[in-house]
Amino acid sequence: TGLDATAIVHLRQKSSLPALLASLSSLPGIHSVELQNNTVPGTTSPVQLITGQGRAIAQSSYPTSLGTLIVSLDAHQFLKRRDRLRQQFFLFAALLLSLGLFFSWLLYRFQQNNLQQVRTFEQIIAREHEDATLGRTTATIAHEIRNPLNAINMGLQRLRLESDNLNQSQEELIAAMGVAVNRTAAIIAELQRFTRPLQPQYENIQFVQQLHQLLTLYGSQMKDQGITLAQDCPPKLNLNGDRNLLCELLENLVKNAIEAQPDGGDIHITLTQREHTLQLQVENGGFHLQEDEFSRIGEPYFTTKTRGTGLGLALSKRIAKAHGGALKILPDYNKQRLTIILSLPIQHRE
Repeated sequence: TGLDATAIVHLRQKSSLPALLASLSSLPGIHSVELQNNTVPGTTSPVQLITGQGRAIAQSSYPTSLGTLIVSLDAHQFLKRRDRLRQQFFLFAALLLSLGLFFSWLLYRFQQNNLQQVRTFEQIIAREHEDATLGRTTATIAHEIRNPLNAINMGLQRLRLESDNLNQSQEELIAAMGVAVNRTAAIIAELQRFTRPLQPQYENIQFVQQLHQLLTLYGSQMKDQGITLAQDCPPKLNLNGDRNLLCELLENLVKNAIEAQPDGGDIHITLTQREHTLQLQVENGGFHLQEDEFSRIGEPYFTTKTRGTGLGLALSKRIAKAHGGALKILPDYNKQRLTIILSLPIQHRE
């Protein structure tokens, strides 16, 4: 029996190995599929990445009984995915590093703030402990010294009244002793005022009027020393505060400005109101301190005067702080001038 085998031959050609390999090579993503005769039994190569000349191929070989099967796949998508994963990895690593640095900085700032608060509390406690100790010491010294001073002062007064045969040198000695006793008593009184806790008694004060009265009181002294006074003050400005404490603060500022210029100079006083704050600026010449000395100005017991306790500016700072204000001291080393700025709230807040 004879049949036409054309269809069978055509089918055999389509299903042959070369045709199968050719059809596989034409599939998307497959670069080529080849079967080579050089068979090496038992050797399977790992996937090799071949790049160059604008191509990227992943190739692997597998030995079979018919030969070595070599499969090459298009690796462009793989490379793109690899590069994308690499970028994502570096971005993620950079993000983690940034977050780590940011939170480390936050932790550092938090620790520094806590450390600063601890230091501030320690300074406050140490200052309060020092003030308490100084207050007790001052009370003891004042009690123990005032009685002998009173006795010495009474004895000097009796010598002046009952001794008619004193010569001029003896009278001058007694007068000098009396001045020394009075100065010692004044130092003790000033020290007591500094160590005593400040509790302002608030009332409505005509601040400009108090300032003018004080400047009138020291007008003759400024004239004798050749000091010119310039004022820039509104006609009227009231605030709530303790009259005695604020008058003492103003007197300390004016006295310091006058005593800094024994050979003449000038004082410029400016008073302004900014919203709910009063600002007094006192500028004067005669400033001769160095930078290392200025860092101590305003500290208790620091003074460059031959006579004085160094408590004036320190007490002024305490008075300003007790009223909810502040006292700033600004030097000008080139012009040898000093500016003191006093800021006080106009209305007292409970």
